[in-house]
Amino acid sequence: MSESIKSQEENIEDNIAQAPDQENESTTTTETVDVIKEVSSSDQQAEDKNHEIDIVAIVKKVIKDKWSLLVFFIIFAVLGVAVALMTPRTYSTDVVVAPELSSGSMPEGLSDIASMVGVDLNNGNKSSVDAIYPQIYPDVISSNDFIVQLFSIPVTTEGAKNSKTYFDHITKDAKMGFWDYPKTWMGNIVKKITGKKDTTNLADASTVIDPVHLNKVQSDIRDAIRSQVTCVVDKKTNVITITAKDFDRFVSAEVADTVQKRLRNYIIEYRTKKFKQDVAYAQSLVDTAEAKYVKTRNAYTAFAEANTDVTQESFVTKRDEMENNMQMRYTNYTQALQQLQVAQAKLREHTPVFTVIQEASVPFKPSGTPRSLIVLGYVLAGLFFDAIWVLLLKQKFMRLFRKKA
Repeated sequence: MSESIKSQEENIEDNIAQAPDQENESTTTTETVDVIKEVSSSDQQAEDKNHEIDIVAIVKKVIKDKWSLLVFFIIFAVLGVAVALMTPRTYSTDVVVAPELSSGSMPEGLSDIASMVGVDLNNGNKSSVDAIYPQIYPDVISSNDFIVQLFSIPVTTEGAKNSKTYFDHITKDAKMGFWDYPKTWMGNIVKKITGKKDTTNLADASTVIDPVHLNKVQSDIRDAIRSQVTCVVDKKTNVITITAKDFDRFVSAEVADTVQKRLRNYIIEYRTKKFKQDVAYAQSLVDTAEAKYVKTRNAYTAFAEANTDVTQESFVTKRDEMENNMQMRYTNYTQALQQLQVAQAKLREHTPVFTVIQEASVPFKPSGTPRSLIVLGYVLAGLFFDAIWVLLLKQKFMRLFRKKA
């Protein structure tokens, strides 16, 4: 018993003696790991520094080559000025119109949600749904029929005394951009080589117009107008913004005003066409009923005046029949008048009302990119290409030139 106790005491003493050694070993290991981490992090930082791009050194190297910088600056600055001067200025005119919403139509979001669950908020009343709603007004304006009708509208350029058609204005007064000159030159060269002549008559193009069969000139003018006249509809408020662009500021205002008026007339004509037909039909019924009533009344008056003193039963019976016939004709006439009034009331009810929020006005400042920004953009592009030349291409060209020499 005493021996076992002594052996346990010896084991405890040995463990106590080995504990400091283990602590020293763990401390040494931790310190070694920390040193390794510090060394690796310092190496990583040194490697990152080697990979960093010295912006200042690059700028100094580019500026050092003054002749190259000057050449690129002059070339691109002159090119920018030429492009800015050759780019025609365009003017933009906006017209803002708010259409009256149909009383029977439901809000778009609410009707969409209801249709998803199978509920028809219009209760099957298809007449309340307008086939031409504001969201498709841009399609109406860009359609062939609408644009072709703009060919013949009169426009007056700034400083001109006489007006001309919009078609003639685009074909004869249009200014080409610098990007159009190569295309025009190549077209003229091809015509001279092939001997082909342009047989399209501009006068015929402006007078004889078939929206389905347009010739080459008419098709080009249609595309030009389609790109210059645009319409944007705010989906939340249904407010319509019509924009007309032209290189003449007076023409841009005239075209914008004409487009909004013609769009308004187009929508009014579409929505009221059926009701106008109903009014015309009711008016024809009124005219017929009135003519029959007047004829019957005149006949009764003539018969009664001619037989004032006659008391025979046959004459009295005939007079009463004619009077009853006159009263029937009068009743028909009054009923036709009531139908006409109802038709006219429906026509007024379904005639849309457009509120012009912003009228067309002649712009004073051109739209598009200012010429100063065009020149600045070309100058920056020149500096960029100069940097590429100095940093990447110059040495390669010099080596290639030396080898050939």
